[in-house]
Amino acid sequence: MKVPLSVLIIDDDPDMCHLLKQILSSKKIHASTAHNLEEGLNCLKAVKPTVVFLDNNLPDGSGIDFIKKIRDFDSKIQVIMITGDTVAGLREDALKKGVHSFLPKPFTYEIIDKAVESVRKLALAASTFPLLIAFSFFSESA
Repeated sequence: MKVPLSVLIIDDDPDMCHLLKQILSSKKIHASTAHNLEEGLNCLKAVKPTVVFLDNNLPDGSGIDFIKKIRDFDSKIQVIMITGDTVAGLREDALKKGVHSFLPKPFTYEIIDKAVESVRKLALAASTFPLLIAFSFFSESA
């Protein structure tokens, strides 16, 4: 039995949002998007998604700091961080904040597929719960 998932993607990169929506759409999963943290919080409350893809570097703040707001909204949210960010201590900080998994970028369709299927299995085993998947992008020029 497949557990239905709904997804919120919080990312300021339209190409990343489009790519993720395509991957999820191919799995018959509906996704909504927000392009900053303020929009993301509003969508989180309105959509009540089971999965949130979250970029770390957004125009109005960092995803790693936004995890607390999501935890405050629903303490059962699970976190998988997918990141290309090489900032020292990011992985450890994410794990301290309750990240379920930390996957380095670049990611492939297969990695996203496995993450989504893992969420379905966990949700089936422990009833449906939201999942936060955080994204972080590293820029050499930053």
